[in-house]
Amino acid sequence: MLKILHKKSTIKFFLFGLLLFSLCLAYFVLRETKTVLLVAAPAWENIFFFLNSLSLFVKLVFLGLFFLFYRRNNLPQILFVSTISFLILFIFFHFWGFQNVHHLHPNPDFIQELLKAHTEIAPLISAYGVWSFSCYYLLAEMWGTFTITFLFWAFANQTFTLKESKLSYPFLLFIFPSLGVLVMNELFPVITSPDSILENTMQSYGYILVGGLILFILGTWLIKKNKFMALPSLTEETAQIPKISTSFKCTYFFLIFVIITSLGFCEKLTNLLFRVHLKNYVSTPLEYAQFMAQYSNSAVYFSSLIFLLTFWLVWKYGWLKSALIFPIYLFITTCLLLIYMHFPSVSPSLNKLFISEFAVVFWFFTIQSLMFSGLTTLFLITKEIAYIPLAATTKARGKGIIDFLFVGTGAWLGSSFISLFNLAPMNQNIESVLFIITGITIVWILSVVFLGKMFSKISFAQN
Repeated sequence: MLKILHKKSTIKFFLFGLLLFSLCLAYFVLRETKTVLLVAAPAWENIFFFLNSLSLFVKLVFLGLFFLFYRRNNLPQILFVSTISFLILFIFFHFWGFQNVHHLHPNPDFIQELLKAHTEIAPLISAYGVWSFSCYYLLAEMWGTFTITFLFWAFANQTFTLKESKLSYPFLLFIFPSLGVLVMNELFPVITSPDSILENTMQSYGYILVGGLILFILGTWLIKKNKFMALPSLTEETAQIPKISTSFKCTYFFLIFVIITSLGFCEKLTNLLFRVHLKNYVSTPLEYAQFMAQYSNSAVYFSSLIFLLTFWLVWKYGWLKSALIFPIYLFITTCLLLIYMHFPSVSPSLNKLFISEFAVVFWFFTIQSLMFSGLTTLFLITKEIAYIPLAATTKARGKGIIDFLFVGTGAWLGSSFISLFNLAPMNQNIESVLFIITGITIVWILSVVFLGKMFSKISFAQN
């Protein structure tokens, strides 16, 4: 890669990798901590439901603040200020707030009196009773979607050219998050239950956040020193990027939204089918834990193998062919399973390939779930590159609405679909779900094709 990329592009790649590594370190700390903090609280199920419902309004607030302060040239400053502010709050909680929650939280007896007097707002009162944990949870939820998925990648899309992104993005998305996982797994304790949240554990995680803060500041300073934050003038940008109509922009972003939603919908249904079938073959929590441990290890190997097989596809074959791989694979494999289930004469020959106590259908959903973990990296690469040919302000604002505000729409639709159409128990409605997945993948494929044509139209002058 170093021979292919220009020296300046290589420096840019490593500096953005440093930023992403620091952000991912913090993400893994927050992910490990946010849930178990609340599990120790009374009525934690109600608190989770309330906070998850509240998260949409919190997203609206953050998105509104971004639109209020965003200008064409200040995206790096917004990323810097937001990240530093978040990290300072988290560090303060890890080193002081957690040890003094008994001073911060109201008296439990007072909370019980409020619950008896105002049962209609019990979740709000329960969340107020552990308000520092609730705030930590909400801010940690915003960290991944607002700071990494939105602000960091909006800044990267503003800085990298199409040519640079085709080689840099695969490595950014794979190497530096993987390094963060490796550091967390090898060097620091993992919180597995509320009882394991000890003062020294929280302080250990606090030191990781301090390290992430230092690395982030260092990376930002080096990026500024190398003048990677500067944007071309409006005249230069207009000369490079053809003027596009409002309807073109709306259609372009709508297609990106459909593609992201299709992935989330199919992934949610596939994972639900996988877990439903898994329960048929494991009878104890120990067996379930052992299988999931093997599954997690396999997911790492699958992701690494698929990355090695696909990271060069965008550079070699272009955006459209690379973006079509995931939905076409999902469409073909789902159709094959439907054929297997509809034609019993095919079953004996396939059953011989799986000599185990698990059925072919279960192995299919296991492999599909693993493939999702691997092909998602390729999907993210093509999704981020789709924003690059747009004008600076257009792609930042559009990405904010699509990637930040509606990032979980597909998973939400998948969950709602199950309850709305009463498909539980799902193992009795496998074929119906598979037909739905097939239909969604067709929509996904058509959306990619139409988006690819629009992408080629506006990116031709930049290649």
